Amino acid sequence: MVKTLETALVGVEKNVLVGGRHDLRNILEEEAASGKGDMAVIVSGPAGMSDEVRCLVSEISKRSRRPIKLIEESFYW
Repeated sequence: MVKTLETALVGVEKNVLVGGRHDLRNILEEEAASGKGDMAVIVSGPAGMSDEVRCLVSEISKRSRRPIKLIEESFYW
């Protein structure tokens, strides 16, 4: 069975901004505080955003004493 993007994303929380930026610190801190067990963060975007996420994941993981796996997909334009 071939899944369409629409059916593949059922149950996945999505949030799109146009002309703005997500509050990455707040999003990551809320997710780290709300869950138990393993956590992974996947980032794919401009180098500056990836750098920011990498620093935040390291900081939040140390402070919360919760291991967080970072998966980074780099691309250049």
